[in-house]
Amino acid sequence: MKNITDVGHLSDERFDRGEDRMLVSAGLESKSSAEIADAYEAAFHADEAAVNILPAHVFPRATDHIPEMLELAERLVDLGHAYASPAGNVYYAVAT
Repeated sequence: MKNITDVGHLSDERFDRGEDRMLVSAGLESKSSAEIADAYEAAFHADEAAVNILPAHVFPRATDHIPEMLELAERLVDLGHAYASPAGNVYYAVAT
């Protein structure tokens, strides 16, 4: 199993204002964010194949598992292994 994260990296001052990188890239290229992600994923697989890295059997996408991630974050907070900031972000409590 290998998850694919951080698809696409853009350098632009817009991101300092909190704009989503995938949405900006999609707008610049007149494509959907899914099309942008698919293109970067295909390039990643091609790069791995070019250097003889064997592919994983599965490549789960984070966006297909958001409910589970939210449930896990809530469970970690409930168990005292994580804490929520005033802004609502959840951080792992490394002391646990």
